[in-house]
Amino acid sequence: MADKENIDDSFVPNKSSVKQLKQFLREHIVPISGVKELLVKRAEGILSLGLVSREKLSEDDCKQASDRKTERFLTPLGENLPTPCSLKSGWTGDIECFPPFSD
Repeated sequence: MADKENIDDSFVPNKSSVKQLKQFLREHIVPISGVKELLVKRAEGILSLGLVSREKLSEDDCKQASDRKTERFLTPLGENLPTPCSLKSGWTGDIECFPPFSD
C-alpha cells in the first residue's frame, strides 16, 4: 500500500496553519472543510496511516503502467510477443466476424 518512508517527517499538524493543513490535505485527496482541530485530526490520520500524496500516487501509477506495458507481451520463458496492434494482415477488430460460440 503506502510506504511510511515517503511521508514528510517535517510536517507537524499541531504547529501548522490552517492554510498549510488545507494544502497538505488537498495533496492527499482528503476533505478540507471544517475547523482547525478537525483538519489537524485528518492530517494526523494521514500521517499515522502512512498515506502518500496524490503526486506520488500518480508517479507510481505511471511507472507501474509502463512496467505492465513491457511485461504484458512476454511469455513465461521471456520471449517477446508482438503487440496486437502490430498484427495487421488477416486480423480484424470487427466482432461481427467472430464465429458463433455455444455451450
